[in-house]
Amino acid sequence: ALFFAIFPPANSEFATLPVIDLGPWIHKAGAHGQDSCSVVQQQTLVDDILQACRTIGFFLVTNHGVDPKIIQEAWDVAANFFDLPGSEKMQYKTTNETEYPYGYEQQEQLIKGKALDGSDTGIDDGTPLEESKETLAIGPDNPASDMPLRRWISTPNLPHNFQSALESYYQEMENLALQLLELFALALGQ
Repeated sequence: ALFFAIFPPANSEFATLPVIDLGPWIHKAGAHGQDSCSVVQQQTLVDDILQACRTIGFFLVTNHGVDPKIIQEAWDVAANFFDLPGSEKMQYKTTNETEYPYGYEQQEQLIKGKALDGSDTGIDDGTPLEESKETLAIGPDNPASDMPLRRWISTPNLPHNFQSALESYYQEMENLALQLLELFALALGQ
């Protein structure tokens, strides 16, 4: 399951997470949804997405067409990566985020906004709480994106399929994102 958001959430204190079934839109052969989706199904899907974004701010998608084996393989190699010793993971840390904004991040700070606005002062001494979240970003691998191409580092304890699993997953997510962008465009056109 994947989460997407396009509008800020409205006042919905006890709202239920909307579940959007992309099945009618996603064509099994990989063609754009318009080819396999009736006008009524398309409009219902667009209306559901618009409603979810306006009332909650995000939604869960099902029947997105991404092969569960690709998802599982990405989860497996990611778990393997994060189980590595810190020194090995640090080889993926960028030394210059302006030149290469991807790689391993040992402790991503997710609470900067809370600390800045004073809503999370942390411990009694006013020190903001640190978020303990590791990330690994690989970014696009397309010269036309005007972003730096991926850098892969061979380390002894990574599984043989580390690179291929993450590249396959990235490609699937990019394809899904393009499908969702078409739906968002239709929703915004209303």
